[in-house]
Amino acid sequence: MSKVFDINSLQVLINKLATQDALEAALRVGLIIVVSLIIIKVAIVFAEKVRKIIESTSLINDDRLKLRTQTITRIINSFTVVFISLIAFMLILGELGLNLAPVIAGVGVLGLAVSFGAQNLVKDIITGFFILLEDQYGIGDIIKIDDHAGVVENMNLRTTVLRDLEGNVHIIPNGEVKKVIVMTKLWSRAVIDVKVFYKQDIQRVFSIISQEASNLANEWPDKIIEEPEILGVDSIDPNGLTIRLIIKTKTAQQWAVSREFKKRIIERFNQEGIDLPFFQSIGYVHN
Repeated sequence: MSKVFDINSLQVLINKLATQDALEAALRVGLIIVVSLIIIKVAIVFAEKVRKIIESTSLINDDRLKLRTQTITRIINSFTVVFISLIAFMLILGELGLNLAPVIAGVGVLGLAVSFGAQNLVKDIITGFFILLEDQYGIGDIIKIDDHAGVVENMNLRTTVLRDLEGNVHIIPNGEVKKVIVMTKLWSRAVIDVKVFYKQDIQRVFSIISQEASNLANEWPDKIIEEPEILGVDSIDPNGLTIRLIIKTKTAQQWAVSREFKKRIIERFNQEGIDLPFFQSIGYVHN
């Protein structure tokens, strides 16, 4: 880098400024700066207009979409400013008669050093960019990354912040996100397994489950988006028969629906004199 401003380069610069071409060089430098600023301004305005068009025409008009488009727009704008500024800087040095070869070599060496020293940081940023671009998950989603599950409280290009059921906060670098389970994507599903003894009248049990599920769907239209469906006897083991029921719900409502149905079915079975060995519930999400 010291060769850029060696005696020969400095002498060339002084000679150029002392000649009649100094004014023309200054004008060209000024023109480069003005054109660069105009290009940056136009690019930023264009990106902002595209962002507003996407938000206004999207079928999903919520805070998550706005956050995603704003973040991507900021990334594009920052990249544009750095890229145009670098090109303008190189052109100005060329107009001043300075040797660009050492500059380019120095930038290359610096970039190589940064790439080795900040590999994890670069990996986190690149992964975070694609998470946002592909809308893999967003703030408010309930997700599971490895052994950590919880609500996404915050996310940026570098990290994803989860808060679990106990209130613990997990800060996960995006570069470590290899596989993620999203439990609140578009819609969710409560899968409820009800186990009864062999001695019970199965058709009667089916009828009771269907009645309670339909009543719940009618009373909770803000949570349940489709009529519940009884899949039938899912398994048979020494403890009894397992009857599987599925209920399609809005995102993140599968657990509340499952708990409410279990409470109602226990009360109804107690009224009807039907014993329950136990029953299980699993939450699924459509991705």
